[in-house]
Amino acid sequence: MKLKELIDLYRMQSRDSSDGVLCEDEELTIYANEAQNEACRRAQLLVDSSSPMCTVQVPADAHVVKLDARIINVQRAFVERQPVAVVSVQEMDAIWPGWQFEAANTQVTHLVTGMTTGAVHLFPRPIAAVQIQMTVQRL
Repeated sequence: MKLKELIDLYRMQSRDSSDGVLCEDEELTIYANEAQNEACRRAQLLVDSSSPMCTVQVPADAHVVKLDARIINVQRAFVERQPVAVVSVQEMDAIWPGWQFEAANTQVTHLVTGMTTGAVHLFPRPIAAVQIQMTVQRL
């Protein structure tokens, strides 16, 4: 259903006539967009691996990478075309206690989620700049 059809359906069902409307089209558009975002978030429908938000350049020795605000979840990732594990902070703490204090290394092996909102942590920190390619769930 297109936005205009949704607005027309609302007007018909609510008997909100064109003269003296209760809600302007701009306000209904805001509500419809928010409903669409919420439905996509709940159903986890939008999966993306090709848009610019899915590729991140990371400087040397960085341990935290901010993600685009539209990213809900990282499903899989590659660092310099090598697969890396995407794990929660609880999983990482269980398999490698004190991981965040380890020295930098040549190969990133894990992206750790759930420690910082809107970001992932790299383990180990890269000693050189790297590129991360991700498949994500997004708004």
